[in-house]
Amino acid sequence: LNATVHHLSGQRPAAYHQDHSRPERPRTRTLEEEISHVMRARVVNPKWLQGVMRHGYKGAFEIVATLDYMFAFAATTGAVRTHHFDLAFDAFVRDDEVRTFLQRNNPQGYDELLNRFDEAVRRRLWTPRSNSVYSFFNGDTPDD
Repeated sequence: LNATVHHLSGQRPAAYHQDHSRPERPRTRTLEEEISHVMRARVVNPKWLQGVMRHGYKGAFEIVATLDYMFAFAATTGAVRTHHFDLAFDAFVRDDEVRTFLQRNNPQGYDELLNRFDEAVRRRLWTPRSNSVYSFFNGDTPDD
């Protein structure tokens, strides 16, 4: 719906997220606030990453799916900021342990993850803070 409003009016509508994880204290956040919250609490949280990595292929799939969700929100709402992609890239690709985990447990998923980051750059959803990310798109794993 947000993408349609943006396409027709040229303006991004306000978007909100209802958090009912604690029914006694529901919270309403802007979509931007919720994405920042999820980035810190889950996406780049080492405890979350270690937890999903205990599940082999399924954990690798979950990491790749997380980037797909980020990409979809970036493309349709504009609520994902470039620094969120930087954080995810650092956590999923630059981190040797996570990168190796993905390559071993779901090599096709890892390739899809790199392609999704590359597409985010090409579609101008992400402007990486470091030019060295481009070498990963070419199959290199440089020291940064």
